[in-house]
Amino acid sequence: MLRTFAVAAAALSLIGGAAWGLQAVSLARPSAAQLELVKTLHALTAFRGSNGTVEVDGWRYRSSCIQHWYPGERVARVLLDPRDGAPLAGSLPLGRAAFELAGCPRPLAGWLASELMHGASVTFRKVAVRGAVLREFAIRPRTIPIDLFVSGVDSLPVRLRLSAAGLRASSVVHYDELR
Repeated sequence: MLRTFAVAAAALSLIGGAAWGLQAVSLARPSAAQLELVKTLHALTAFRGSNGTVEVDGWRYRSSCIQHWYPGERVARVLLDPRDGAPLAGSLPLGRAAFELAGCPRPLAGWLASELMHGASVTFRKVAVRGAVLREFAIRPRTIPIDLFVSGVDSLPVRLRLSAAGLRASSVVHYDELR
């Protein structure tokens, strides 16, 4: 009986080792930039909203993102308030990008995770902006390219920039006291 157990254990170890080896060889290893971006995804999960300033084609808006949890669904809503008399109707060709620019935690994290899983190109470098060290991520997905500036202290986004044909937009985002 002991011999049967030993043979079974050896066979299982051999199969498990072979499966692990096959997985290690066949799956791509994440880049350093992708691993750093995962810290931002984790940091975003602790928040339910954001505030900031969005600039689209030279016009500035105050942004506010509020997430609500209802039984069976989660809803995120972006409010853009014109500043300096900026026209609101018809001037925002943003659509889904408004959620990323406003820094909505759940939609932004979901979009970033989806792009990582679908093989978006991600690079990062450390930059100094007004005395603070930030990580600048250049994410080149299948859709709109985004540059994401992340705090080196808490891994939260502080600035986002979108650039595509006919769209130049950026934002400054705050997550303080919105847990």
